[in-house]
Amino acid sequence: MPIDRSHVRPWLIRTDFSDEVKWTTIRQEIDRARDENGETFGRCLNFIENEKLSTTSILGVVNSLPESYPSRFVFVADQVTFEHQEAVVLLADFCPDYERFDVPPSQRNSDEIHTFRVLPSCVNYITCFLGVHLDFQDFMFSLDDDDVFRAKTVQE
Repeated sequence: MPIDRSHVRPWLIRTDFSDEVKWTTIRQEIDRARDENGETFGRCLNFIENEKLSTTSILGVVNSLPESYPSRFVFVADQVTFEHQEAVVLLADFCPDYERFDVPPSQRNSDEIHTFRVLPSCVNYITCFLGVHLDFQDFMFSLDDDDVFRAKTVQE
């Protein structure tokens, strides 16, 4: 029997509820994503739906995370995600400089939150490598001209 790791996975929080079909498609695309060798990543994050956050800024989303939140970043499927042709998800890293790990998400300020958008097919790649093998800046260097991460690997 596989070990349940849901308590240590980062979250993808849905804050827009305008299109159930698109939400299903986003989730499926994340779940079937593969690495450069064709291997699946497996479930690397938890899907959270929270209508209370539908009009909240990214700071509000980060500040709403519990003190026991298991990561230093969170993904958000917001209005832009649902309006964008490629359904790009927002990634918010609230500890990008590896400092202040002891500060809970509820006490973060907007200066500490760095963001970019990512294709759903690349979410698991980022989840597996951000903070472990690569830092936020590594991913920033690999953004396309429209500030979206579309790569399966990072340019170093």
